[in-house]
Amino acid sequence: MREVFNLEPEQVPTSWYNILADLPVEVPPSRPAPPRNNGQAPLRPQLPLSMYRPSIGRKRFVPIPEPVRAEYQRWRPTPLYRASRLEKALDTPRTSTSSTRARARRAATR
Repeated sequence: MREVFNLEPEQVPTSWYNILADLPVEVPPSRPAPPRNNGQAPLRPQLPLSMYRPSIGRKRFVPIPEPVRAEYQRWRPTPLYRASRLEKALDTPRTSTSSTRARARRAATR
């Protein structure tokens, strides 16, 4: 069975999965940065709000921006690898590649 998956352009997901939506408990908010010793204001995280908001949201699927999807269709920085050892450790049955792809497509369109 195939271990590395290179997606075709039409198979690139349309949304990211946000695990926070399925956690049974609330994740505590991050603590503010401690003040600096020299009396200056604490350093703030350098993260655009457009990236930060989905990371703390409770939506299960976060749409992937079209420019990012276009780059994924053109070139994927890392291939997708099947987690064979994890499947074995969890005693998870392997499914065929075609049914795995079909499930991935359904999940990506939610």
